[in-house]
Amino acid sequence: MLERLLARQLRQAQQDGDVDPELDADVVAAGLLALTNGLGSRVLGGQRDGAGALTVLNYHLDCLFRPQAPKE
Repeated sequence: MLERLLARQLRQAQQDGDVDPELDADVVAAGLLALTNGLGSRVLGGQRDGAGALTVLNYHLDCLFRPQAPKE
């Protein structure tokens, strides 16, 4: 259910011009959930602290929401 919600939000961001419209929203949503689950496990296991996990997540979100260059 969360994956579908994220995919819908990504599609809206694509329509709004905030995310590359050529990305597969379903695949990106699955990847974001896998990323957050993996980071959560690493924090719980003591391999990474919360601030480090947030840095990784923010990096990937910044890449996803980077302004798109106009297509010719």
